[in-house]
Amino acid sequence: GTAGITVNIGPLALTASYNGVNRVYDGGVNATVTGTSTGILDGDTVSITGSGVFTGAGAKNVGTGKAIDVLSGQLGSTDARNYSLSNPTGSATGDIVAKAVTASYTSPGKVYDGNITAPVRSTTAGFVAGDQVGLEQTASFAGGKNVGADKAINVNGITLTGADGGNYVLVATSATTSGTITPKPLGINGLQGVTATNRVYDGSTLVDVMVVATGPVTPNLGDIVDGDTVTVIAPSAGATTGTVLDKNVGTGKTINIADVVLA
Repeated sequence: GTAGITVNIGPLALTASYNGVNRVYDGGVNATVTGTSTGILDGDTVSITGSGVFTGAGAKNVGTGKAIDVLSGQLGSTDARNYSLSNPTGSATGDIVAKAVTASYTSPGKVYDGNITAPVRSTTAGFVAGDQVGLEQTASFAGGKNVGADKAINVNGITLTGADGGNYVLVATSATTSGTITPKPLGINGLQGVTATNRVYDGSTLVDVMVVATGPVTPNLGDIVDGDTVTVIAPSAGATTGTVLDKNVGTGKTINIADVVLA
């Protein structure tokens, strides 16, 4: 070369065209973009990326071709230092797609009421904090109306509700859980001549009961579910037993008499 002669080579200016990167709904407006430019020389490796925000009404919500303000574009890759970016800001469009959620439920159970309708509570995870979204559904005991523990429950017709429901999509519109149906308390009329023997505390719930005589015994009709037939079989005269609700000291404690049978 010729001694003492120097030259400066400046970066080639690029003008980027930006495209939004589609993403899943997350409740925010942040956006990422990629870019292209016709000014990149053949054989050079240059990438254009950037960040921005979705804008306009309902900016955070699911939609296609949503407006994006590009706030920070930059060049990258092997040959990036040979170029400059003329427009690090700009505009683009992109999609926000619905977030998939899997509906899940528990059941608090219920007292027997003669039908298979089941109470359930959603335990669905994945909703963005602060979103107005919920679920509607129908639920029923699969094994029928009768008393039982851990009975299978089918949850069907699940739909999303609320102002933000449209930002989600259900993986399935049905689910399963389990719950318990407990016996319905039933009052009885006509049980007479029955006394319990007071005792001192012994750590148990068992008490002695004496039946002197019993007359006609019938269930309280107001406690029976429509369509059900229930009869009461009273204990024979003589000694029997009963139980109280807990073992603790107390006065006027309610007794469940062992030989009173429902049929």
